Amino acid sequence: MKTFKDAADRTWELSVTIGAAKRIKDTLGVDLLQLDKPAEGDQRPILTRLGMDELLLAEVILCIIGEEQFAKHDITPEQVVDAFDGKTILKAQTAFYEELIDFFRQRGREYLAKAIQKQLATIDAAAARAEKILDNLVPETLISGKTFGESPGSSESTPAS
Repeated sequence: MKTFKDAADRTWELSVTIGAAKRIKDTLGVDLLQLDKPAEGDQRPILTRLGMDELLLAEVILCIIGEEQFAKHDITPEQVVDAFDGKTILKAQTAFYEELIDFFRQRGREYLAKAIQKQLATIDAAAARAEKILDNLVPETLISGKTFGESPGSSESTPAS
């Protein structure tokens, strides 16, 4: 079982179980036990969708948290997601993926555990690459009318030889 804290400093427990997977499938139509398969009406594997769609990820996490924890904190699911700021969803995503890795390893489905680890590494690498691109971006170049890859130089035409 993994835990994370929301922006209101409440601790939430994530435990991926068959019961949680059933709640997610019944509520959202997402089969957590088939992460490597596309969901109905979508060509992307569920694991890919979870990495790209933060709203879907938050809904899946809410299903795992479940009514019992909402009651324990005397809070509604809507109030929970209101406390899911950027830092919280990142911590929740990490806890969720770590819990999924443990779940699939215990089931003997190492290939899915490895796929989830690769998903985490890919998300981290993509974020690092985007940051590097943004760090190297020169706003003046963007507003000067020049495009990426355009070499600086004279705008006068070159005389024919």
